[in-house]
Amino acid sequence: MKVLLVAYYFEPFASVSAKRMTYWAQNLNKFDVECHVITSIPQEESKPNVTVVPDDGSAGLLGKLIKDQGLTWRKKLIEHFNNHPTYREYSYVIFSGGPFMHFSVAQFLQRKFGMKTILDYRDPFSNNPRHNSGFLKKTVQSYLEKKFNKSADLVISVNQVCANHINTNKKVEVIMNGYDETRLNQIGRHSDTIKGRLINTGKLYQDFSVVHLLEVIHCNNDLSFEQIGEQSELVDAYQSDRLRSFDFIPYDSMLNRIQEAEIAVLMTGGKPFESPTKLFDYIAMNKKILVITQGEKNTGAIQDVLLDYPNVRWARNTENEIEDALRELLKAQLQDYDHQRCSRFASLQKLVEKLKAL
Repeated sequence: MKVLLVAYYFEPFASVSAKRMTYWAQNLNKFDVECHVITSIPQEESKPNVTVVPDDGSAGLLGKLIKDQGLTWRKKLIEHFNNHPTYREYSYVIFSGGPFMHFSVAQFLQRKFGMKTILDYRDPFSNNPRHNSGFLKKTVQSYLEKKFNKSADLVISVNQVCANHINTNKKVEVIMNGYDETRLNQIGRHSDTIKGRLINTGKLYQDFSVVHLLEVIHCNNDLSFEQIGEQSELVDAYQSDRLRSFDFIPYDSMLNRIQEAEIAVLMTGGKPFESPTKLFDYIAMNKKILVITQGEKNTGAIQDVLLDYPNVRWARNTENEIEDALRELLKAQLQDYDHQRCSRFASLQKLVEKLKAL
């Protein structure tokens, strides 16, 4: 089986948006699948199975309405495929988004090379509650999304809630994200957990205020907190050794920092489709997890992942609820959990089975 992956984001791009396609590209060979990657991200060194097609940023008239990097990239992709007829050797092509507008190239490849086309939605497109799009923009996006999906052979997404937001009459198959077991095995496990240490990894979104958590920790000398993945002025303003923030650090280093923490924090704006990738890292390392939400507790895709996980407490984003949840977590005995179902390997295995069934 030969599979082409078309991913705007790919390693060495540091964001979580590159993780899914990067893992698939590195591990499909374990299932006797040969793959080739096309990405916009420049590579640090030449790789035989990765081709860089630069994005020149030229979007035309539609670009004034829809700010989507896939729109500027699609023209270059079509030029590239027209100039390289050897791609007809590939039976399958998987497009990953967001961005999403390069999904329009899938139908072109169906016609030109007879490929089976798979569209991978890592987030909702036209119906994304986080974007607050105006009526005209949302209408245009919805029309285009439905058109993309109509011709696709398979539509996939990262969780069922996200799948429910996709504009299609087809069944959307859920291929979860997960923790990267290859990286986890490399760092090993150690027991030097720092009592009272909390950690949050990743971006801080505007639909969540971290102030209440910071105040709780600031007022309790037995607690400390690290924000890793985005430098935070709010955290740094405390000028305290117990409250620190860092920008992106290498993934393996981040995993080691998670290992050191007693409690891993997940902050959510309460949008049901959210299921951050870091959640799977927390589970794989069997951490106590504090979920703080702007919405309802025990809901959405996060709850679907954590449904049978024993070492978790939810809190609404108030100081009282955060204090109560932390108190319970600090007293709780850590319980073992079989985390294999949350691995990227398990999800990739499911994807390969779906491809073979097309």
